[in-house]
Amino acid sequence: MSASNFEAGADEALVAKYRSMFLGKTNVHLPRADLPVADAVAIGKALATSTTLRRLDLVFRLIGAEGARALGKALETNASLAMLYLRSNRIGDEGGRAIGEALATNTTLTTLYLVHNHVGAKGSLALARALETNTTLTELELEGNDIGDEGGVAIAKALETNTTLTRVDLEGNDIGAEGGTAIGTVLAVNTTVTELDLRDNKLGLDGGRAFGKALETNKTLTTLDLQFNQIGDKGVVAVGRALETNATLTELNLSYNGIGDKGGRAIGEALAANTTLLTLELQDNPIGDQGGRVIGKALVTNTTLTSLNLRHIVICVEGGRAIGEALATNRTLTELHLDDNAIGDEGIAALAKALKNSTALTELHVDENAIGGEGGVAIGEALETNTTLTTLDLYYNKIGDEGSRAIGKALETNTTLTMLNLENSEICDEGARAIGRALRTNRTLVTLNLSSVDISADVAADVNDALWSNRSLTNVWMWKTPLVEQARCVSVRNQAYLLHRQRTALGVDGGGACPYSLEPLGAAHIAKKCRSGSSVVVAAVGDGTCTCEPVTALVGHPIFTVDVSKIIVEYLSRS
Repeated sequence: MSASNFEAGADEALVAKYRSMFLGKTNVHLPRADLPVADAVAIGKALATSTTLRRLDLVFRLIGAEGARALGKALETNASLAMLYLRSNRIGDEGGRAIGEALATNTTLTTLYLVHNHVGAKGSLALARALETNTTLTELELEGNDIGDEGGVAIAKALETNTTLTRVDLEGNDIGAEGGTAIGTVLAVNTTVTELDLRDNKLGLDGGRAFGKALETNKTLTTLDLQFNQIGDKGVVAVGRALETNATLTELNLSYNGIGDKGGRAIGEALAANTTLLTLELQDNPIGDQGGRVIGKALVTNTTLTSLNLRHIVICVEGGRAIGEALATNRTLTELHLDDNAIGDEGIAALAKALKNSTALTELHVDENAIGGEGGVAIGEALETNTTLTTLDLYYNKIGDEGSRAIGKALETNTTLTMLNLENSEICDEGARAIGRALRTNRTLVTLNLSSVDISADVAADVNDALWSNRSLTNVWMWKTPLVEQARCVSVRNQAYLLHRQRTALGVDGGGACPYSLEPLGAAHIAKKCRSGSSVVVAAVGDGTCTCEPVTALVGHPIFTVDVSKIIVEYLSRS
């Protein structure tokens, strides 16, 4: 659009509207809704003369190519805007070219967010040309723009000379091995980029090798995300070799890359020597026990790693045991994910033994690991002495009553655990009763998940009373619990403190989240707990509603309308 067309294409009334909106403002966020072309053009003209606006957020406005051209024209003269957010606006390659041409002369923009805009290879070429000379942009987000290998190569060329970009996001652009190799190669000489996101780009073996070689000499990159790239064992061996000497990278994500035991061993050997990596993600790679053992061995001597994600890496008892034994001496790892493996009772026993004297680990996720009653007992015994663990996830194991009794006993004295997930762990009456007994004295647990436990109505009542006396819980989940009076138990979940202290509101709202039925007996139970004078807010959801007379009779408030098909009790306010 020429300057004359740009001026003529703007409705003066709309321009005045947006100039007034921008006047004196530093941050403007327009609500998410389709923006007519006339408005987009008017915003561009208003932006051209704004002297105070620093951030403009137009995400999900569908301004299209014409709107992008108007903004591009404005950026050529605007001297104040630093951050521009244009996610999901369908600006296409033409819009991408317009923004790129503007960047060639703009001297104020530092952050450009162009996620999901169909910029394509042509649009990315214009952006890349501008980056070769631009000296102000520090953050570029191009996720999901189909720039392909041609765009990847162009961005790589720009990074050879650009001296200001520190964060680059190219996720989901199908840049392939050619584009990935080009970017990896340029990182050997680039001295400014600190964060690089290349998730889901089909980099393959060649791309993995290029990044491995780059990491041998790069001195600035701190965060690298390479998940979903089919790097494989050979590619990750190159990365592992580089990690042995690299002294700057602190976060690395290699999840979903087809890494087997050979690659796992390479990463383990790298961890034994690396002294800077803080976070490592290896989720969903078939590393197996051999790789798991080497990683475990590395944790014995590694003194920097704080977060390790080994979810679904196909480790069993041996791998679990090796990692558990390593934790007995490791003093830096605070977060460990071993979800969806098969470490079993023996593996968890090794972890539990380490937990007894652990001084670092705060989060342990071992859901879906075929842990039985024996393993549950080991965890319970560890919790009796552990003073650091705050999060324990045991979802979908088979700890049963034996394990849950031990955990319940530990909770009576444990003073650090704040989140416990026991969903679908084959807990029945005895185990649930032990947990309930612990809740009467425990004062630190904040979140508890007892969903899908098979308990009787009598035990549910006991748990219910325990919830009533507990003073710390704010989130209790009891979905799919087969109770005679489901809502009776759920109704008090952590609202006990609220009502006991005569606070303001107990919300009952389905929200489409949980299929509980609030029968009249459940409503009566809520009402009984509200005798002290606390108010009750019951919100109807869905089509089917009914009147719960017991609430009216016992509380004395107006008749409450309650959805009996989908209902969940939510904690609304504690203040």
